[in-house]
Amino acid sequence: MLCSRPEVADLAIEDGQFDVAYYLDFCPNCQRETAQEGLPDEISMEEMQHYGYGWEGMLPLGRERALALADAGLEVFLLMPDGTERTAEGRDEIAAHDGLFGVERQAWQGYQEEMESGSQANVPAGTQGMLPSM
Repeated sequence: MLCSRPEVADLAIEDGQFDVAYYLDFCPNCQRETAQEGLPDEISMEEMQHYGYGWEGMLPLGRERALALADAGLEVFLLMPDGTERTAEGRDEIAAHDGLFGVERQAWQGYQEEMESGSQANVPAGTQGMLPSM
């Protein structure tokens, strides 16, 4: 029965019609949005783990965001599907890498704090507003 399903918060049946209220915990889109909060790019931690890299202290990046953050002075890592990483030595190395990239969680948090304090000196053109809202 519908009323016994775990995602159903409330069920009302009246005049041959029914009204269903669901728990948001069971909405895949809501779960993904919550999981993405605080991440520097659109790539989820789950995607990074599926790729083969699992250290929770590293936040995943795509190529475009990796280039922007490297330009801003953050240390960007080339992530490998065997669970290892190494520091990207420059834009050419980032451009040539076919996998995921990462930035350490602490470095990202420091960068966010710096941006929130109003220091925009190291933000490359075209990356303003790319920080997640708090």
